[in-house]
Amino acid sequence: MNDPDEPIWVRRALPKAIGRIGTVAASRALLEGLEGGEDSFHRRKLVESFASVKDSRVLWSDSAPRIRQQITFETKQYLGSLAALESLGLKTKGRVVGGTITWDGDEIPTLLDQLLEERAADSLRNLFGLLALLYGGDQMWPAYSSLTSGNRLLQAQALEFLDNTLESQIKQDILAVIDDCPFAEKLARGAREYGIRVPPKTEMLDILLQPGGEPESDIAALTAAALYAVHQDRVPGLETRIQQVAAHAVDPFVEETATWIMGRLEISPAPGSATEPA
Repeated sequence: MNDPDEPIWVRRALPKAIGRIGTVAASRALLEGLEGGEDSFHRRKLVESFASVKDSRVLWSDSAPRIRQQITFETKQYLGSLAALESLGLKTKGRVVGGTITWDGDEIPTLLDQLLEERAADSLRNLFGLLALLYGGDQMWPAYSSLTSGNRLLQAQALEFLDNTLESQIKQDILAVIDDCPFAEKLARGAREYGIRVPPKTEMLDILLQPGGEPESDIAALTAAALYAVHQDRVPGLETRIQQVAAHAVDPFVEETATWIMGRLEISPAPGSATEPA
């Protein structure tokens, strides 16, 4: 399911087909796919396909440590998305309530902001899909619905339920995401416990500008959106990085976007690149 020689749309379709088999062996194959994959859309499809496991607390007893590792992975993914949003100016565009992001600030969120918010939302949902394997969907999905309802009373009740239900190791990860604490405290916790810092805006955009994202992957989408953000905000200091993306992008759309941005910002092509005039 993570074979790079297979088109990404094929890999994203496989989890649903495997999930329909409904056996323990099929579900373990899904877990193996989850352990080897980082594409957020693919991971969401894998976690959704676990719904075929009916009695998860029995069937997954021998896989609990591996599921806990994936919970930690999704926690880091979520906090990484929050850190990126903070670098890009979240405080002027919206706020985080529990684990959800609300766009109610003075500035309109950019395409890059919205993609990062979607990535964070996927991680949050994935966390509860993984919790459902360990504690049962009948307990975890109502808690997820309450947390994302926007109702402060329901959110508080869900937090109390999870605080009383989850084992300590898992609780640490989950509360790092959903705890109703000041946003600065949530970011500080991410830095302290998971090593996720909030870099300056230019550095964050440099991190997001990745030429190696395969076509239609979330990495490619974030790169294209980051390129447009550089153009939109006229962010200096990224000329060399944009040249590298234009010269080495795997996704044709990313290459085309980088070349267009270079023209708009009057950036010369890198010497010897395919985009350099003959």
